Amino acid sequence: MKRCNLDYMLNERLKLALDEAGLNAFKLSKKVGVSHVAVGQWLKGESINIKGATALKVAEALGVNAEWLL
Repeated sequence: MKRCNLDYMLNERLKLALDEAGLNAFKLSKKVGVSHVAVGQWLKGESINIKGATALKVAEALGVNAEWLL
């Protein structure tokens, strides 16, 4: 994964990680077990909180560190 500025907001980090992983919001939602609406809200910055176990699943699906993601 490319090195990224840690000051990026959650939605920006998600977009970068999705691009690097070759996934889209729908595919991520299926891998993680959340609605595509939830992923869309994360990507738009409408929801800035991904809770514990879900955050770990998202990070794993995207191949990134959960601490970097959040």
